Amino acid sequence: MKRAFGFTLVELLVVIAIISILAGIVIPNVPKYINKARATRAYAEIKGIDLALTKMLTDAGRSDFKSGFFNDATWPAPVGAGQAAVREQAELYSTVFYILLRKGKYADADTGWPGGIQINEEVRRKLGDTYMELGNDPWGNLYQFYAGPFSPIAGDPYYISNTGRVLSPFRIYQVTSTVPGGITEDTLTVQDVIDPDDDAATPMDLGYPAPRKATQFVWSTGKNKQSNQEFNQGYAGPAGDVELDFIGGGDDINNWDNETSWLTFYN
Repeated sequence: MKRAFGFTLVELLVVIAIISILAGIVIPNVPKYINKARATRAYAEIKGIDLALTKMLTDAGRSDFKSGFFNDATWPAPVGAGQAAVREQAELYSTVFYILLRKGKYADADTGWPGGIQINEEVRRKLGDTYMELGNDPWGNLYQFYAGPFSPIAGDPYYISNTGRVLSPFRIYQVTSTVPGGITEDTLTVQDVIDPDDDAATPMDLGYPAPRKATQFVWSTGKNKQSNQEFNQGYAGPAGDVELDFIGGGDDINNWDNETSWLTFYN
């Protein structure tokens, strides 16, 4: 007598148990892989932005966006030091560079272009019609821009008179983890870090500053949608006496750090 086709109850229970075990392993890791994929995409897009802006500078015959790219009188120079000023300027720069990438020489004729900022006419004649169609980052926010370089010019909000140099307002850092150039108790006093989530003070390691000579700084605010890179640069005394409030997190994907220092936040 032939056996009827189908599964026994025991076989079905075994299959269900196997599927449940696999689901228990895979499902908790799905968000990790999604965030890691988003971070990788953001990093690749930022590299593309860098290439497009470099091409723009090459076409214009300028070394950076502060050397006559815009009319000097209308250049959107930083209005002050500290976290609030950096954020305010980054918002303005983001608007400028998004339109500039998309419209090229016709950027300042766009209806969304900030009033009063004018492209140098000599530069305009050399620019192409478009350089890059840039959308939001993988978390739905605009990429952030800040124009460099930071050169030692008196009057610059980051000019430190007793050292004769300008410091970048950006650093690579991670809360409670070791980073390149990180502080130790022997070399720097303990810092108070402001946690964006609960404003609680927590210890941190402070990494290398972003390169002062970069022609532009580009970053995505990342998983928590808050910028964690800028910090108050208002103190100019001995390094061992620095006591400032920093913004914690360090999960911003950017163009001045390699992937390893921030990708850990997406594991």
